This record gives sequence, C-alpha cells and structure tokens, in this order.
Amino acid sequence: MSTMLSPARLTMLRMESGLPRDDLARILGVDLRRYRRWESGKETIPAGIATDLAALRSAAADAARALVADRAADAGPAPLVLASPDDDAAFHAAWPEHAGMPARWWWHVAAIVERYGVPIERGNTYSR
Repeated sequence: MSTMLSPARLTMLRMESGLPRDDLARILGVDLRRYRRWESGKETIPAGIATDLAALRSAAADAARALVADRAADAGPAPLVLASPDDDAAFHAAWPEHAGMPARWWWHVAAIVERYGVPIERGNTYSR
C-alpha cells in the first residue's frame, strides 16, 4: 500500500469505517478543520495517516475476530447488544479496552461480526 493517500481514498476509508469526520479526526489526533482540508484536497495528507488508518482497520478486524471467537465458544451465539451510537460513555463502560474509540466505531465492528453469524440487537446498554 502506498504511504500517500489521495483525498478520494481518505474519504472512502472514512466512509467504510462508518465514522463521521469529527470522530476520525479525533482518533487521528488532528483538528477537524485540518481533516476537512485533507478530504477536500486543499492540504496534503501526511504520509503517516495511511499507517494510522491501517492500524484503525486492523483494530476493528481484531476486535471482530475476538467477538466471533468468544461467541463461537458459547453453545449458541449470544446476541451483541448495541446501545446508541452516540453514547461513548456507555460503550466505554462495557468495553474499557476500547476507550480510545467512539461508540460509532463499535457499530462498524458489529457490522463485521454480523457477517459471521453473530446476531445483533439494539438495546439500552452495550453487552459484553
């Protein structure tokens, strides 16, 4: 993978992750205005951002693999219960190991595990 990203590729990767610009900017440690300039092509995207985005994708894949493995060990896959995608506090209370990620990222992980037969439900809290 090239270390330089085009604005179109950056936008596509953000959309694929399900994260809005402000969440992704926060995860990447940049100001939202700067992030918007990257996507619009008004500012060059630093080479390290490609590595950061690859790590973000890897973290989602790792979390999904762990969830699928945990659910497979059960007699029948217990549903993964998701609360509001805007409730970061509830997500972090249930999953403190992912405290650096927004709840919307977890919804992206849930979309991955659903492809592997883990049932997804909407609820008032996040399940383990």
